[in-house]
Amino acid sequence: MNRLHGLALVLLLAAPTVGQASPRMAPGDLVNVRPGQMHPSQMDVGRVESNTQHYDRWRADADKRGMTLKKYAKVVLRKEFAKKGIEADVAPNGDVMPADAHHRLRALERIADETGYQVPVGVRIGKNYQGWKLEDFANDYVVQRGKGYFPPSFDKLTPVERVRRLPASFMDLENSPMRSAMGSVYRKLDIEDLRFENYAEFKIGDWLMKQGLMKNLARDGLLPPGHHRLSDAIVKDDRVIAAMSNVLRTDKGRAFLLDIAAEDQRKTLKKRLTSSLESANMRP
Repeated sequence: MNRLHGLALVLLLAAPTVGQASPRMAPGDLVNVRPGQMHPSQMDVGRVESNTQHYDRWRADADKRGMTLKKYAKVVLRKEFAKKGIEADVAPNGDVMPADAHHRLRALERIADETGYQVPVGVRIGKNYQGWKLEDFANDYVVQRGKGYFPPSFDKLTPVERVRRLPASFMDLENSPMRSAMGSVYRKLDIEDLRFENYAEFKIGDWLMKQGLMKNLARDGLLPPGHHRLSDAIVKDDRVIAAMSNVLRTDKGRAFLLDIAAEDQRKTLKKRLTSSLESANMRP
């Protein structure tokens, strides 16, 4: 466990924090919370994805409007995020733990570090664990409700050990090139606006790995010599994204995506995947 993860253990599971959530927060409540009052519920984030799709885009938009980044955050991003309704739970110490939007929240935290202004984010409370014991919280959150995303290497850890290893902040999240690549795959398949299970991009990435993705990329000469995993240098390579997308267009891949999609999204997803497959087959 590194220093940051040790800090996370103290913040999340033991000591109270400044600006903690109110014990009166009830399921269904929509509340505004600043990134500094939130705590990640996953280990990794695609830093390339977070930077290019959010932070860099916001900076460019601010420049285009003739605004400083701080003014842009106060005027534009504050309005955009105020009523987002991001699904979240309240940890025992009062920190809010979102189940989604970690890439956007990392970009907002980066802006806060640079400008001193924290954009309030609208979150929809799922469950409030304030007053719960550590073991009870971890078992209910991770086991009973299936919350939090942890890499396969954590499979043998207890629920308590898993939540103890969560990073202290969004900027402390480890980098996952696979997650950055998945953002591009979603856009290529035109499914970015559809709803899936929480942490779906990570689950899809794990599934692709089990299908032999790295072996296939190496066979096709898309991995640098000696590399056995994706790197930031190739996650925007059109050939890599196409190879990943093609696996998900297969019958097996389509079945997997449909299985983890929200039930009311499956009909649209099926149409999108069919359209994407037809477009791919039409290319020379």
